[in-house]
Amino acid sequence: MTDGPTTGRFGPFFALEVVPATVDLSTAGWLPVTDLVTDPDRLTGRTRATQVALRKYQTAALEGDAAWRVAASVTQLGVGARLIAVALALTVDGADLPPLERLVFQDRLGGPYPLAVTAAHEPPAARAAAGAWPRVVLEWAGPVTRASIDRHGLSPRVAWGNVASAVAGAAKMIAAADRAAGERARMLAAQALGLHELDGTGSSEADGAYRRRSCCLIYRLYDDPMFCVDCVLATRATT
Repeated sequence: MTDGPTTGRFGPFFALEVVPATVDLSTAGWLPVTDLVTDPDRLTGRTRATQVALRKYQTAALEGDAAWRVAASVTQLGVGARLIAVALALTVDGADLPPLERLVFQDRLGGPYPLAVTAAHEPPAARAAAGAWPRVVLEWAGPVTRASIDRHGLSPRVAWGNVASAVAGAAKMIAAADRAAGERARMLAAQALGLHELDGTGSSEADGAYRRRSCCLIYRLYDDPMFCVDCVLATRATT
């Protein structure tokens, strides 16, 4: 197995491995990313596992549908953010973007889950990164976002806000690792944030920081709420 073009360059969240065509995917623990949408039990199972994991940190009395929506949001954000980060890093590096059908993952919680591209015997027609971005954000993160809305009752405002937050966050992480690459990443992020599905989900502050107009709901787990840096509620909590 070889490292992907972004492994170690911008950090582990951007790592993309390559699985040789000779590897038996199921035996090696790799699953198609598309399983998260085509197999209803896969996304639901990951959301249930996330809900259980969150209970270790939960302090508020949150149960039932409310607790499930938090888990659904965290699951969708975690899956989508990893895909978006890799897509952005590949585009920044000028690499070709593989179709979603060639991406595989290992269904683990905690930290960036392993993500890889399968090495086909005959590579598909190349899709230039410049041509695929920013629509690849919707091609890669869109299916699990819509599934979380349709199957798990996640608010579209929250779900697409999570996608926008992931785009802005990935650009910020790239800039922290490589200033020059960060300039291109921010430009590409701005293009993605202009997509119809993401339009109006947030805005850039005067200092260049991104502020979303929704919340990922994690704050609801705690008696003493903690907010993400880009959360719409963060400024309200300090005023």
